Amino acid sequence: MKVNHYLILASRNIKNNKKQALAYILGVTIIFSTILTLQLWSRATEKQVVYDFLQTEDFELSITTSLPTEENQQLRNWLQNNPLIQSIASVYRAPALFGADDKAHVYYPEENVSFTEVGIVPKMVLSRITSQFKVEGCMNLTTNEVLISQYQATQLADLYNCSIKPRMVINVTIGLQGATQEDSQLVYRQLKHFHNITIRGIYQYLPSASTFQRSFSQDFFKDSIIFLYENLAQSDFHWMETHGLQPTLMVKCDPEKLVQKGLTNIYPTIIDLTKQISIHFPNYNRLVVTEAILELQSYYKVARFSLVFTIPLIVMSGVLVFFTMNTTLEGRKNGLETFKFRGATKKQVIGLFVLEFFLLTFIALLCAFLLALLITTSVFAVASQEFSWEMIDSLLQLSTFPWLLILILSLGGNISTSLFVILKTKSLFSTGIEEQHQEREEKAKKNMGMIGSGISSVIVLVLAIYYGGKLERALNTQHNYSIPLIQKSAVFFLLLSLLVLLLTVLFSLSLQYILWQIITLFRKFIKNKLFFVGNNLRRSKHRLTSLSLIIIILCSSTISSTTLAKIMTTYQQAEEYYNNGGDLRIHTTPIDSSYSNTLEQQVEGIKQVMAVLTTTGKTVSEEQLTVYGIDALKYASIGHWKNKSFIQKETEEQHSFTYYLERLDRIENGVFVSATLAEKYNLEVEASYIRILDLPISYNIRFFVCGILQSAPGFGLASGKNVELNQYQDEFVIVNKKFLTEYYYLTTTSLFFAKLSAGYSREETKEKLLALPAVKNVNPKLINDFFVGQFINPYIPNITFFLIGPVILLAGIALALMTALIKNILKYRKQELALIASLSSNQWVLYQIVITELLVITIPAILFSIVLGGGFSALVLAFAKPLFTFHQILPFPIVVPKTFSLSFLAFLILFIIVVASFSLKEFKKKNIAKQLRGDF
Repeated sequence: MKVNHYLILASRNIKNNKKQALAYILGVTIIFSTILTLQLWSRATEKQVVYDFLQTEDFELSITTSLPTEENQQLRNWLQNNPLIQSIASVYRAPALFGADDKAHVYYPEENVSFTEVGIVPKMVLSRITSQFKVEGCMNLTTNEVLISQYQATQLADLYNCSIKPRMVINVTIGLQGATQEDSQLVYRQLKHFHNITIRGIYQYLPSASTFQRSFSQDFFKDSIIFLYENLAQSDFHWMETHGLQPTLMVKCDPEKLVQKGLTNIYPTIIDLTKQISIHFPNYNRLVVTEAILELQSYYKVARFSLVFTIPLIVMSGVLVFFTMNTTLEGRKNGLETFKFRGATKKQVIGLFVLEFFLLTFIALLCAFLLALLITTSVFAVASQEFSWEMIDSLLQLSTFPWLLILILSLGGNISTSLFVILKTKSLFSTGIEEQHQEREEKAKKNMGMIGSGISSVIVLVLAIYYGGKLERALNTQHNYSIPLIQKSAVFFLLLSLLVLLLTVLFSLSLQYILWQIITLFRKFIKNKLFFVGNNLRRSKHRLTSLSLIIIILCSSTISSTTLAKIMTTYQQAEEYYNNGGDLRIHTTPIDSSYSNTLEQQVEGIKQVMAVLTTTGKTVSEEQLTVYGIDALKYASIGHWKNKSFIQKETEEQHSFTYYLERLDRIENGVFVSATLAEKYNLEVEASYIRILDLPISYNIRFFVCGILQSAPGFGLASGKNVELNQYQDEFVIVNKKFLTEYYYLTTTSLFFAKLSAGYSREETKEKLLALPAVKNVNPKLINDFFVGQFINPYIPNITFFLIGPVILLAGIALALMTALIKNILKYRKQELALIASLSSNQWVLYQIVITELLVITIPAILFSIVLGGGFSALVLAFAKPLFTFHQILPFPIVVPKTFSLSFLAFLILFIIVVASFSLKEFKKKNIAKQLRGDF
């Protein structure tokens, strides 16, 4: 036979079995496109995330030295010649004075002079740090302009006896040499006066972990002015360096060169750079390296674990594809006799079938390319909530098309399908001669399948129990989840998915043994048709029971995915509500805590406002702490407390959260600590003290433990970093705000929690608050403006997308396959159906028999699916929590999408009945006599 003839025959076979061919193409397309999409999307996302981050990040490195001017210049030259470096800028800190333009270089402190510090920066530095400040006025500077801090503006208001506003003109004096104090006199040398300088803006810094802010003290940002580098001459800088005012070098690396190295290699590359600097210039004073890239790396890894939810889709789609192939080849048994009669050999028939599936696989691969691009752009569009041709162009430029992966998929797909076709076709040639022998062989295969599925299920179950036990021990003590713990959760999820698949196969194979017991339930409806239905269920070939595998896979996947999606949506809403702290979370510029009274009095709709004071401290063993100062009684009223916010021993008397907060209010030096601190220092409620050191003023005060926190509204988990909530330390404690104010003189804050009055809208009150000059944001979606998650979220959709998306694709395969399977099985039964129709005067008898048979199969499969899907969801939520959240602040809610689940199951039953009815309708249109003879 010529190749052309093979192609014609293969094409004819495809045309004659369009529905099965379509189901096969759909399944292979989804498998290939999913794999290609993950590869394309993963590469493009990583590059885009890193590029966006590096473009936004101020600097990767800062270097402060005490080197002589010549060696400093050598360091600059060395950095400029490094291909990794994009730019270098020098930032100088020097004394600055107001009201000193008519003073001598030596004067007393009580003279009418305001002393501060100046940051002398180039325009490039200013443009990169603009986002780290809130400015009244404008941040862009030109020569003869200055930016001043809010604190310094207050000092100047006292000095000049008038309020300080942008566009005012003042005189500034800068000391080109450090200040010293001698005999109560401040001595400045080489003062340089600048007259008629315009105040361009008044700034307040927004605390962050940026390289620029980590390079200077908080005091500098609070009380300082910013002056352009271009206002001074080179001789001034030479004088400054000669007399001890050395610059801090801010180093910006080339984003494109770092992107090429990949996310995981960026930090090691920067560290290698610092090692080279240490070797060539060992006498630097301080070297600050960005740590934000490590944070980005961790959060990106966590976000990518969402891809694990697509793996069951690929596996189950593969199962359905091979199921389709098996069904298609089973239907060719009758055609084998025709090929033999026409003189075709076994090899020729096998070659024909292999060619047929090769053509289908090739078509599926072409469709997969297009679908992969469509899905990838859709993922970007869904995540970023926008769609444009520019976005697609950017995506294609970032993506490296995976030609090697395409080759592997092509070879793997064709080899696996060819092997299956060869083995299956050989088995068809070896059977079919004797009916009894064929039935015995089919039964033996089924028994082997059941035994294999059972043994595999036991092995996978043992592995799942092993991983589940390890996870349970870890999850009982942790609520901040590490990358290794998330990896173990992913393994457990995949094992559980595999177990579900094996149990599905096992149940599907054993279903026909229990169906005869179920059929008696339908006796009332089918009466004397019971014989036909029972006979169909026990038959050895052309069984509709093969539908059970598809139904269980589809239903269990849908039930588990929609349940998990509903739970996670509800949880995320509850977590967002809890993290706000109150009805309203108000972010302001740094302001006095008494501003809470102003908000209560001026903003209609606000019932209560609580200011939150924030500082840092440490334990006696040097553990860094965030210390929050709150008004306990207001916090009890405003905060969205939960029953499990406080940890209580079962042997102790159980108290509500109000008990602990009232206790804290009564005890001046009371404190709430985390369970980690309590365990480490053996602290007990109302029986222990803890020392908190390194507070603003070093009072040697012990704090009395009033409660042990699991979490707190607005602050998150008490133990572990939570950068999303501005919690950069490993622990936080809560003390009385009044105590911090009276003993440590802390009054400035930028965070308030508020409670709405009854009947007032949250959105309307939010708009009123945002109209106030001091208010920066209210109930922000992103609590920490500098959280690296903002670079990831635009390109990685919510976890709900990965739960629901695969199920939609799986449903497409399953419904197409069910349609093809029902129609083909009924087609193969045409003679039997014709016989039944000829013996009955009732035209609906065929519908009754077939639909009853389908219901007998579908209902047990659906019931098993509900148990399987529900059990899967429960086990995943119990042992694979880290896959769903990085910090579990609240317990997962128990929510079941009952309406959707029931609607879906009803739709599925109706769909099966409709497909069968249309198939029977087509059958009734044909001549019964011809069908009894076996004619088409």
